[in-house]
Amino acid sequence: MTMDKNRSTFHEYKGTGYEVFILLLSGLSVVNLIFYILPDFVPAATEIVMIVDLFISIIFIVDFLLRLFTYESKSYYFFKNWGWADLLSSVPLPIAKIFRLFRIIRIIIVMRKAGLEKIKCEISRDRAEVALFFILIFIIIIIELASVLVVQFESVSPDSNLHSGGEAIWWSFVTVATVGYGDYYPVTTGGRVVGILLMISGVSVFGTLAGFLSSKLIPPKEEMSAVEESLKAAGMEDIQSLLMECRDIQKEMSSRIGELEKKISSGEEK
Repeated sequence: MTMDKNRSTFHEYKGTGYEVFILLLSGLSVVNLIFYILPDFVPAATEIVMIVDLFISIIFIVDFLLRLFTYESKSYYFFKNWGWADLLSSVPLPIAKIFRLFRIIRIIIVMRKAGLEKIKCEISRDRAEVALFFILIFIIIIIELASVLVVQFESVSPDSNLHSGGEAIWWSFVTVATVGYGDYYPVTTGGRVVGILLMISGVSVFGTLAGFLSSKLIPPKEEMSAVEESLKAAGMEDIQSLLMECRDIQKEMSSRIGELEKKISSGEEK
């Protein structure tokens, strides 16, 4: 029974960074239910949440397929380990979001089974991967929050060109990406403050991504030291082989010089 439990955990657990990413994404989608319950809470917020939820649903479908195909017993995962709830929670409908609570509970259980020591070890060993997943969830949250705030601030100005949720998300995306096409822009003080914070976040995010890529492209110090030691060892072997060849050549030349001296001395005696 214990072996089956450990084997189930092994196939279910996908790493600390990934599990926390799905956990936070599930929590965000559940929190977004407030915009469906109170559609007049923020103008155009429901449209923004629907667009973001469509993107989240695609991630959840990929997550469901990943867990299904990597699980040893697919029927066990689907029927006994809430796989059916993962599938239903991937549907981009407000009523289906309630099943994302099951996803949150399952991930918490899986992480508890993995153990605190394993989680700490993975965070320490795979810092770049964990940071990447946190950056992804941060980008999603900041784009949604900035879109909701900017459309709220801009709705009070008659000169505003940000009216719909789609326009707000497009503006948030190009701003956080530090592209800034200029087709949409805030005209109110509140909207511009949101834009400034979004640009600062974008610079920080892409700086962290650059660090992640460099950590992947440049070998760790342990690997570099091992390579250097192997090169040093290879260099010493080459030097030793060259010295041996020089010694052999020296011996051969000495023997030939000795033979020549003998011939010269014998010729002089004659």
